[in-house]
Amino acid sequence: MSASITVALDAMGSDSGCVAAVQGAARVSREEEHMEVLLVGDEPTLSRLLAEERYDASRLAVVHAGEVVGMTEKPGPALDERPDASILRAAGLVAEGEAQALVSAGNTGAVIL
Repeated sequence: MSASITVALDAMGSDSGCVAAVQGAARVSREEEHMEVLLVGDEPTLSRLLAEERYDASRLAVVHAGEVVGMTEKPGPALDERPDASILRAAGLVAEGEAQALVSAGNTGAVIL
C-alpha cells in the first residue's frame, strides 16, 4: 500500500484563470487514490467552480487565499505587498507539513522565492 501525498495547488496564479486548475484538481480527487489536493485561492470563486464539477470531497479541500501575484509583476515586491497571496499560502502549507508538494502555473519568480 502506498502512502498518500498531499499537493498544495496554487489555483489563482495562471494567466489563463483558475478553471483548468479546478477541473484538474477535481479529476485527481476522483482518479488518484493516493493523492489529496489542497486547492489554494479565492474560496468563493473556487467553491463556485467546484460546484460544477464531480469530485471526491474527502480528497479535495479549498484553502482560502485572498490575494494573487500577477504573471508580469516583479515577484519580490509583489510577495512583500501581498502576504495572503495564493502562492505564499500554498508554500506555507508545505512548510507547515500540511502538504508535501506545491504546484503552480503562476509567476515563476514568485514560486522560487
